[in-house]
Amino acid sequence: MNQTISDDNFWVYSARANFYLLPPSDSYVKELKDVSDIVVKAIPFMMVLAVVEWAILTLTGKTRNWSLHDVIVNFCSASLSQAITSFFLRGIEYSAYLWVYSNLRITTLPWDSIYTYLIAVVGVDFCSYLWHRICHEVALGWSFHSVHHSSEYLNMSGGYRVSWTIRIIKWVFYLPMASLGLPLPVFLIHNQLGYAFGFWYHNDACPKFHKIIPGIGHLIEFILVTPSHHRVHHGVNPYCIDKNFGQLFIVWDRMFGTFAEEREDEDITYGTVSQINSNHIFDIQVMNEPHATTYTQVRPTIEVLQRAASMPTFGDKLKALFYGPGWAPGTPRFGNPEDIPDMRGRKRFEIHLPHWFTAYIFVNCSVLFYTYVQMGLRMKDVTLLEQRVNLAIHLLTCTSVGGLYDGREYSVWLEPLRLLFYLVSVLALPIFSTLQETAVVAGVCLVSLLTWPRVSAITLSRAAEASATALKKVK
Repeated sequence: MNQTISDDNFWVYSARANFYLLPPSDSYVKELKDVSDIVVKAIPFMMVLAVVEWAILTLTGKTRNWSLHDVIVNFCSASLSQAITSFFLRGIEYSAYLWVYSNLRITTLPWDSIYTYLIAVVGVDFCSYLWHRICHEVALGWSFHSVHHSSEYLNMSGGYRVSWTIRIIKWVFYLPMASLGLPLPVFLIHNQLGYAFGFWYHNDACPKFHKIIPGIGHLIEFILVTPSHHRVHHGVNPYCIDKNFGQLFIVWDRMFGTFAEEREDEDITYGTVSQINSNHIFDIQVMNEPHATTYTQVRPTIEVLQRAASMPTFGDKLKALFYGPGWAPGTPRFGNPEDIPDMRGRKRFEIHLPHWFTAYIFVNCSVLFYTYVQMGLRMKDVTLLEQRVNLAIHLLTCTSVGGLYDGREYSVWLEPLRLLFYLVSVLALPIFSTLQETAVVAGVCLVSLLTWPRVSAITLSRAAEASATALKKVK
């Protein structure tokens, strides 16, 4: 049975997709071509939830966990990661899964069975628990995954701060489902539902469930991941580190000793122990040096490889890659807990820009995000050329806007080139489905080009300031 999304109310479907509440029949998909992009369809209701969360935080005076600049970076990270996955990596992942399914499966699960549905719900989530835990407990995995934890704020937009580099290894952990005989289309449905479910519990506005729903709230918290559980996961407080890895079910953490309850007598500090001071969209994806300046950041994976290469013995080289991120020769596998600095109450990295400059970045990043959503909704009809152009738009925008955020000189010349490329692309190719959308985006590009002299002046001034600061530090 194919999905009948068009028969449902779009907003109802979007809401249900966010909470893994689509009926089992919606996962009964036989052909790969009939798999819907559930994540893209879930985005509209995700956005509504994000606005509701912002309103609650504002009304309750808890905006300390919300920053517009952070939200912009989070959504751009999502757009970039999804574009790279959709337009580049997905074929590799599909091929590997299909090869294992065709050659190594021990049984064949029917695609239209309730038993297959239940096996998929539990099995796919267990694989998610495994890859998530390993990415925290293995240095090489953490170098890929740390971007998701790099925000010092916890709000729903944080669910979007995902790493495109994690896709290099993440797909491997789901191959057991192929060997179990779960058809690829069914796997893709459940993998997307699990991902969408992981969005809403990135928030600091929702209290513990048992305080909202006495009785049943305790049962929910015992079985499913809740905002309270995930706040612990994103904390750098000593009791929070490497806890609560579940994506859908928290029972895995309870079973395997990685569960921690949120403490009410201690505020949680978010981020990573080695925090990066940058709002550059690419920096948070591929760079990770403690308290890095604009000019001294190092790619985390290269950093791990260099650290491994510096080890004196072959055994230590392997340990530097596959033991914990805090491991050092002569220490336990995960390092000494007492060596982890206490980051509670750490001052956040904040960026202060003129309101009009922030508006410029916000509008251009919103257009980028909408560009991906539009492509995602029409993926089956998008040509290879359009996919490549869309990916180029994402790479250029994230590089240029990241430079604007960090005050880098290269963005002075890259930004107008990006805008011209974007303008020509939307006029020459059917990037958007309607003429009205095309006109709006073309208008944004033209207005941004007219605004560029002022943007350029601010950027050059900030670049000169950063250079002067760097020189003082050297002296």
